[in-house]
Amino acid sequence: MEPNNFSPTLKKINDFRAFEAAPGVSVILLPDPPFYTHVAVSNDFIFTSGMKREEVVGKGHFELFPRSPDDAESTGEQNLRASFEFIIEHKKPHEIPLQRYDIPKGDGTFDQRYWKIRNAPILNEKGVVDYIIHSALDITDQVRAEKKVEAVKGIEKAYKLFMNAPVFIGIIRGEDYVIELANESMLQVLGKTSKVIGKPLLMTFPELKGHEVVAILDQVRKTGVPYQVYEKPITLNSEGATVTRFFDVVFQAYFENDSDAIATDIIGVAHEVTQQVVARKKVEEVTKNLNFRYALFEAQNEATPDAVLIVDSKGKMLLHNKRFVELWNMPQKIIENKDDVAALNHAKSMLVDPQGFMNRVSYLYENGKEKSYDQILFKDGRIIERNGIPIIAENDIYYGWAWYFRDISEQKKAEESLRHQEEQFRTLANSISQLAWIANGEGWIYWYNQRWYEFTGTTLEEMKGWGWGKVHHPDHLQRVVDFVKRAWKIPEAFELTFPLRSKEGHYRWFLTRVYPVLDKEGKVTQWIGTNTDIDEQKQLESRLEERVQERTQALENQKNLLDNILKNSSNGISVTEMVWDKDGKVIDALTILANDAAVKFTGLPKDVYLTKSAIELDPHILTSPYGITCLKTLETGMPSLIQYYLEVTRRWLELTISKMDEGHLIHIFTDVTPIKEAQLQMESMVENLKLSNANLVEFAYAASHDLKEPIRKIHFFSDRLKIALQDRLGEEEINYFERMAMATKRMSALIDDLLSYSQVSLSPRNFEEVNLNQLINIVLEDLELEIVERGATISVDPLFTVSGHHRQLQQAFQNLISNSLKYSSLEREPKIFISGSIINGNHVDMKSDLPGKDYFCIIVSDNGIGFEQKDVERIFNIFTRLHGNTSYKGTGVGLSIVRKVIDNHHGFITAESQPGQGSSFKIYLPVEGPNDKNNDKN
Repeated sequence: MEPNNFSPTLKKINDFRAFEAAPGVSVILLPDPPFYTHVAVSNDFIFTSGMKREEVVGKGHFELFPRSPDDAESTGEQNLRASFEFIIEHKKPHEIPLQRYDIPKGDGTFDQRYWKIRNAPILNEKGVVDYIIHSALDITDQVRAEKKVEAVKGIEKAYKLFMNAPVFIGIIRGEDYVIELANESMLQVLGKTSKVIGKPLLMTFPELKGHEVVAILDQVRKTGVPYQVYEKPITLNSEGATVTRFFDVVFQAYFENDSDAIATDIIGVAHEVTQQVVARKKVEEVTKNLNFRYALFEAQNEATPDAVLIVDSKGKMLLHNKRFVELWNMPQKIIENKDDVAALNHAKSMLVDPQGFMNRVSYLYENGKEKSYDQILFKDGRIIERNGIPIIAENDIYYGWAWYFRDISEQKKAEESLRHQEEQFRTLANSISQLAWIANGEGWIYWYNQRWYEFTGTTLEEMKGWGWGKVHHPDHLQRVVDFVKRAWKIPEAFELTFPLRSKEGHYRWFLTRVYPVLDKEGKVTQWIGTNTDIDEQKQLESRLEERVQERTQALENQKNLLDNILKNSSNGISVTEMVWDKDGKVIDALTILANDAAVKFTGLPKDVYLTKSAIELDPHILTSPYGITCLKTLETGMPSLIQYYLEVTRRWLELTISKMDEGHLIHIFTDVTPIKEAQLQMESMVENLKLSNANLVEFAYAASHDLKEPIRKIHFFSDRLKIALQDRLGEEEINYFERMAMATKRMSALIDDLLSYSQVSLSPRNFEEVNLNQLINIVLEDLELEIVERGATISVDPLFTVSGHHRQLQQAFQNLISNSLKYSSLEREPKIFISGSIINGNHVDMKSDLPGKDYFCIIVSDNGIGFEQKDVERIFNIFTRLHGNTSYKGTGVGLSIVRKVIDNHHGFITAESQPGQGSSFKIYLPVEGPNDKNNDKN
């Protein structure tokens, strides 16, 4: 996160609660050297330091964390101050990858700690550092672990041991010598499993009580002086038999803190040299009796996988086995002729560093009374393990050297591959969102991924083995324990759900999936498990169950409601079942359900209505408009509305017909006989009214033209009269003249609007393609003076090309935008937004004859004074004005013209508004106009 991202919040409100809850050891400091006063600290900081928040906030950083007297080479305070100064000067983050900085324990002593530090500035709007965020990651355990690894490597190097097989490594801790580490080789040779990890040495090996090894360990731990012994004979039990094996052993003290007087750990490294000891003893026996030397040599060395070479004290090749020839790819003539120079030259040609090898050989020949071990790299990439043993007789005569060579290339590759795979597995396991863990074959968990610790807030010491029970819900723990105890015994994958406690104390549901890792015999060696958070799914299931119950009750309520509707409805409701012939053609219908109102409106007795078929009641019903409509609804599934004259009862019924399923129709109807008779009488009147209305339109058009001339003259002569009498008029008379002028202007405007209304009342015969983007630009140019006077801002999105009448559409949008300007708020700058989209008629609530059609939807929104939504229909009526003349002028005709224009274009207009919140007018124009042109956004 860049510092500027949250500077405004911290600067303006000084609310650090979000920072305190953030994970990690972090503090916010003032840039006030030399103090660097704390202003806020994270919860993890309080937990790690053991201090209270009130003890920290307001105190200087270095006052709380002074230099440790235990660290003679302390650089923590110096480096941290330099980092703070760098941030203040350069205004950018700074990191310290590794820094020792001991923290006080509270009793006058200090705890050795190592940190990864990141400091970042928080800048204000002027670019000045207001705060410094100091974050520290405790990497003490990592550093200590690395030190132990380096210590093991140091022992290897110092005592000429090696880490390749067979080497045995163990680490024991404290005065009880708790086994902290034992590699597989160590466990195997001791006949133990990984269960001994974490247990005291004497508990695991009670036979060592009083043994000299305990005294040796005590001495190493207390004095720090390492103990080493070569070719130590150790008697072991192997497969029921007692055998003696030889080891080179080193015990090395490890001090966790430099100031510790007693070692915290002892690292033990042992290398089995049984083969070398046996071989050397046999060589010694051979050298005592030269008569049997060659025979014994061949017998013992042809069986070993190692390449063996015997040379004398001058380096002359005496004996070798076949593996030596194969390993070194030595030409047979060199071997047969015992040409030592050629053999050595050949050896040089195979080595990456031949001179270094020969120098070592020369040194050992000159000074060789000690054993030798190293690894050599051949030019073909092979890695060879080489052991050298000096041949010394009982009379201390130095005879030469016995060399043992073993190709460990594949072993090295396997170790590297295993290490790489382990790194990949841990990286993958720590990157997934699930909690993951690994247990041994008995279910003892010994590893968790980082996600587990982040969620639970626990440590491996708390969790390993069966410690996971601490974070399980007590109501579910026994169920989980019983289940997994049974599952561990079956080598099959299993899964289980249960709640786990987070570090905040909340429980969340998890789905655990566990998979066994089997060896060749089918025995479980490991269990690998993942825990997936399903809390939201659990909550959803709970909500769904509640919804099912609610839905069941709702269905019951609906049934009761339906029964009440059928019984109490004022409309007739019936269901008919269609009758088909063998060819699938509808030939009749039966009424299978009818409420009381249906019986009443049909005028038929109920037993007749429900027992007679439609053909029996009306033989021509299937070919009647009503029958054809029913068949169409049955075929298309679209509801139908029809008025039908039931000749049997001489009644007019208005029916809504809906398809229930493939064989049934629902009829909802009412008796409209009086209405229909009145309608028939009115139809002739409507024709007369249409003619009269057309005449009125023509009259309004002519009258508007005839009235404008007298109004113009009234305005002209009143203005001349006012100028002529200017010196004799009083203030009241002048006011009369101004009011007269305003009245004539309003009358003229009203006449213009009436003229416009009469014009748009005549639907245009011809339509053309109208580019709304260009049209809106023309309207805005015409209204430019009013827009500037109002200080209005108008935003227009890309619109469409529509089919319509250019002049009428221009007049409609001019009236609509002018209306938004006219009724803008006096308290804020007017803003008008014009946008467009294509929408299907099924998705909007409008009185469309073709609801499935696509429409262009143009929205004109403003932030004006608005109106009550209940008045939405009134505003489109002619001469309707919701506001008085005092503040807002208008004739009440403009929006009527807009609706008339949109009606002429077979469209619709709606409005949404709230008082003081502005208004939004939505115009819907058909995508396929009368000319059926393709319309696209331009």
